[in-house]
Amino acid sequence: MSNYLESLKKKKINIIPLIDIIFILLIFFMLATNFRVKENIDFSITENITEINNNQENKILEIFMKNNSELSIKKKIISLENRNEIAKQIRDVFYKENYKQVLILCEEAVVLQNLIFIMDIIKDEKIKNVFFSKIKNE
Repeated sequence: MSNYLESLKKKKINIIPLIDIIFILLIFFMLATNFRVKENIDFSITENITEINNNQENKILEIFMKNNSELSIKKKIISLENRNEIAKQIRDVFYKENYKQVLILCEEAVVLQNLIFIMDIIKDEKIKNVFFSKIKNE
């Protein structure tokens, strides 16, 4: 009986190697994780379009978004289905004609996903100053 008690006292579980492995796994996953800085695009929503248009030194590119999944850039109508054509048109007009800002004018019932789609294209083109407004029916 005493042998049995002595054998129980002598058997101890050493958890230090287990802790070492856990820390190694923690370090591995920390190093394997992608740490990305979130990039934001500055924009403002304005009700008064005349505030934006009064400033003459800032040329503003106006993009009109229509309810029927079309948009108009410099009176050229483009379908939202063709991302490459939209990006090319925005890039060509914005940089070739030295615009400083973009104003997106939306009809009343424009789908929010379409607006986000256009914002994504504008962000990819490295355009920083973006304004949004609703087209008022008068």
